[in-house]
Amino acid sequence: MRFHSQHLDFSLISNADFDDLYKTMNDRQTCEIISFLHWPLTKEQVQNWIDKSETAQKQNNGYFFIARNNDNKPAGCISLHLEQKNSVAEIGYWVAPDFQGQGIATEMLATIIEFGFKTLALEELFATTAHGNAASENVLRKNGFIESGAKDVPLPDGTLRPSKLFVKKRTS
Repeated sequence: MRFHSQHLDFSLISNADFDDLYKTMNDRQTCEIISFLHWPLTKEQVQNWIDKSETAQKQNNGYFFIARNNDNKPAGCISLHLEQKNSVAEIGYWVAPDFQGQGIATEMLATIIEFGFKTLALEELFATTAHGNAASENVLRKNGFIESGAKDVPLPDGTLRPSKLFVKKRTS
């Protein structure tokens, strides 16, 4: 599955993306923001994440995309995790350090919202942000998400990270 936005090409994550994902994800700040990663990142963590992504895609309970710019460089990743009730999905995303502050997250999110609502006929999308992650909060707000409470997000070490919950409902 592939699709495009104005500046990005999206494709489902696969083992062919390993080197690009390892480079994209292997950043201390990225690992601190993404709840399922811990620093220092290992190749095993990346492979496990690719395997989990491919399994979710095969079982139709998740879609994990790598977004590449017009020069075919990995700019970031974005995913939809379908909930048990298939009309709801959680969105997760990050932008490679070299591409931060360039509107990539906003464009990725707008594209995946359209995919979720139009292609998958979802009714509601939600996302969480770590407290203090103002950049991600701004991206969500720009794309019509509304802050709607708090949610504790489990971390790899078993602790819970207090996070803000944002929700967007389909309008038509």
